[in-house]
Amino acid sequence: MKYKAILILTALAFILPTGCLKKLEKEGIFSDTLVFGTVTVNDDDHTPASNVVVSLVDGENTVRSTTTDALGYYELSVSADEVHKGFTFKLTADSVYQDAVFSLEEVGFGLERYELNMSLDGPSVPHVQTLGVTNITGQTALAKGVVTDNGNLPLQSRGFCWSRLPNPTVNDAHVNVPGGVGEYTATLVGLEPAITYYVRAYASNSQGLVYGEELSFTTEGVFHCGTSLVYDFDGNSYNTLQIGNQCWTRESMRTTHYSDGTAIPVGTTSGDTPYRYAPGNEETNVSIYGYLYNWPATMHGAGSSPSGVQGVCPSGWHVPSDAEWTQLTNTVAALGYTCNGVAANTAKALASTWGWNSSTVTCAVGNDLSDNNATQFSALPAGFYSGNISSMGGYVYFWTATESGGSTSNSRLFKNDKATVDIRSNDKTCGFLVRCVLD
Repeated sequence: MKYKAILILTALAFILPTGCLKKLEKEGIFSDTLVFGTVTVNDDDHTPASNVVVSLVDGENTVRSTTTDALGYYELSVSADEVHKGFTFKLTADSVYQDAVFSLEEVGFGLERYELNMSLDGPSVPHVQTLGVTNITGQTALAKGVVTDNGNLPLQSRGFCWSRLPNPTVNDAHVNVPGGVGEYTATLVGLEPAITYYVRAYASNSQGLVYGEELSFTTEGVFHCGTSLVYDFDGNSYNTLQIGNQCWTRESMRTTHYSDGTAIPVGTTSGDTPYRYAPGNEETNVSIYGYLYNWPATMHGAGSSPSGVQGVCPSGWHVPSDAEWTQLTNTVAALGYTCNGVAANTAKALASTWGWNSSTVTCAVGNDLSDNNATQFSALPAGFYSGNISSMGGYVYFWTATESGGSTSNSRLFKNDKATVDIRSNDKTCGFLVRCVLD
């Protein structure tokens, strides 16, 4: 916020230039002073600024304040002691403009009546820029923008819009990203392979809607499971893996937002609220293991489903159902990735070659780690959350989209001293890893 000031001493015919603050000295003792004047908007008409709070401030504390009337007029008394202490004036308009304006020592109050007229910049539309598009696949892309100025008003919206035709608007495909001034990103979804798209950032406040520069990009030609990457809302990339006729993410989800931009809160306690937890209570572990999500966070409000719930997964992907997890282990067994010829012993073929606690149990995940991960599924021992974080190195649970009861849902358990991938029924407040399957 920029301010201009005209200071008028009623007892002296002396006017300071706009924006020039000089100490006004006067012989004698300071007396109590009535400060009065008008606040106007810095426009061609010098429109009176009504309902502007003019405050006398001591550091962070407001000593007293008043509000301008319909003509922008105010009056405020200042004691001699407050002058000596160097209190400041502050303008507050619609809870947006909150900047110190003048120090009393700078303007040198020494008269019983002192006229201080102030002018402030009025609100305007925001300023927004489209910074770039990266992480382009055949189905998604990551756009980046920045709001450099909110126009002195709260933002009503900001985001990106895109189309196959130039000059996209919010009437075309778009995604809103909550927030204020600063950089932001969003994943553009629903794209088709080998198509050129046009994208613009946008932002709005009560003064209007504006767009940033237009950029264009072309999506990849074809999605190939096993070589193509998939991206979440935050821009994290995931390798993909074909096992039988299923395409899986090779890493567990580590997004802090759903694909619609809704944030997933960090959990500190158990509950039915969607939460995410860092394995080992260390955020540095997330890039390796992914987040532990409770079932409400995993499903993003959806109920139990045999298949097709997107939940925490990227657009075009879904949380695997209990049946889809069974299909995975059955396929691994049918492909011969078992231990000692036992069809149920598929855990080693799906578990990573590092991180697991050792075990002497024959065919167990922790027995000879170098013999693990024949499928490249790379299940890591992230532990779990159940009131607290525990069992890193020994356990990993993966959620399914299938409920087993009103407060429980099915999961899959890998354990360092087990050879099988076990079906478990767990309380929905538990925090487990999530893998995704291509729609």
